[in-house]
Amino acid sequence: MSFHVVLTRETRYMFGEAELKLMKPHAIVLNAARGKVIDENALARAIAEGRIRGAAIDAFEEEPLPMDSPLRKLGERVLLSPHSASYTEGGELRQGVAWATRSVVTALKGGIPDNIYNREVIPRWKERFGGPSATLA
Repeated sequence: MSFHVVLTRETRYMFGEAELKLMKPHAIVLNAARGKVIDENALARAIAEGRIRGAAIDAFEEEPLPMDSPLRKLGERVLLSPHSASYTEGGELRQGVAWATRSVVTALKGGIPDNIYNREVIPRWKERFGGPSATLA
């Protein structure tokens, strides 16, 4: 079973305990979509109990995958890798430009960019640039 869907209200946890029970014991789940498409705990249980053979996952409910995730305890039955489709030279550049552009537009509209390192300056920022209508992004 291979997943390649966007995460929407309809696809959130679309694959859980009930769907896993329908799979054959030699089945392998491949999630290259978004982490919240699959119920990771149900998937880990199905693999641990031998109801399916394994999984290959590059998108997790929580990124990075927590160290105490049950998926990490399944050994060779799972392949876990970071979701890194955009980690190319061009992809990272485009992401950086988009991030910087959003920050500038937010600031120009009187908002507070979400990537401020020293958040203690926000009250001063509002007073000086944003006025009373400035909000936290």
